[in-house]
Amino acid sequence: MNFCVFLCLAGLKQQRRCTLLAALFSFTVFPSARAGIIFTDVVDIGASYSDSMYVDMGASGAAGSASNSYFAAADFQLYMFASNNYRPTIDGLGAVITSDSGWAKNFTFGSLISSADTGSLFLNDPSGSNPSWVYGTRGYLGVQFTAGTDGLVNGWIDVLYGPYLTVYGFAYETSGGPIAAGATAIPEPASTTAATGLLATGVVLWLKRRRQTKVA
Repeated sequence: MNFCVFLCLAGLKQQRRCTLLAALFSFTVFPSARAGIIFTDVVDIGASYSDSMYVDMGASGAAGSASNSYFAAADFQLYMFASNNYRPTIDGLGAVITSDSGWAKNFTFGSLISSADTGSLFLNDPSGSNPSWVYGTRGYLGVQFTAGTDGLVNGWIDVLYGPYLTVYGFAYETSGGPIAAGATAIPEPASTTAATGLLATGVVLWLKRRRQTKVA
């Protein structure tokens, strides 16, 4: 039940005060209803030599999904590129974050993802040229793609390279703002919690004083 509706039922009978309290409560508890994270936890899906994985981040209106077979809604293709020394590669169906060296970047948990470079990129090759993605490494690919009405958005794909590719899940941030690698939900800001607490305290004190005034 909405907090302000509860207060009205408990004794706030004046409509103006209820309306004001409802507005204040909505502002403090729901400061940004638009922002959110779309997270997809898939059954571990892999690609060995010459195989591919196609990833739909969940921006097409349906739930996110991944498959070893191509499907039209896929945003990204990850594959073991058999014709080039079995390099694990991310296809440019969308865009991915790269490191300064030009290899696909490995984001650690909590690192912010906010921009991308276009094109197909390698995680590594048998020579181990990319120290961020050696055999047995699990990390987050930073991705950026167009998500329907949300426009250009940032996201991550949880990947194990060891030496084949395995995807465990993926997510993107709907507002177009940065996303933390591994984040599955936007945490409530501390300022919002504090403001909500102050509002509730003020309402309780107001009710107490009102009752005391009636008794007097």
